[in-house]
Amino acid sequence: MNKWFRVEGLDMRWLPKSPSGNVARCDRNRMHVVGPDKPRLQVDNGEGPKRKRGHGKQHEYLCQACALRVYGQRPPSLMKENQGRMF
Repeated sequence: MNKWFRVEGLDMRWLPKSPSGNVARCDRNRMHVVGPDKPRLQVDNGEGPKRKRGHGKQHEYLCQACALRVYGQRPPSLMKENQGRMF
């Protein structure tokens, strides 16, 4: 779930939960609150907030709803590769 992929010329990745264990707000819609155990989309487009995060980059962090609306991306399934064979 933590691997980078490219969509529309932008690098992005899904984070399964908050790295710091804190509640966060979506960078596209400040009214959207992302819980510490919820997935979030990290986009390397330089259009993030004014504060610098990690190595001086301005990554944008989106909630699931905004990621689907803006980029058409959903978080990957948490099922393991062989888990479907059990049922």
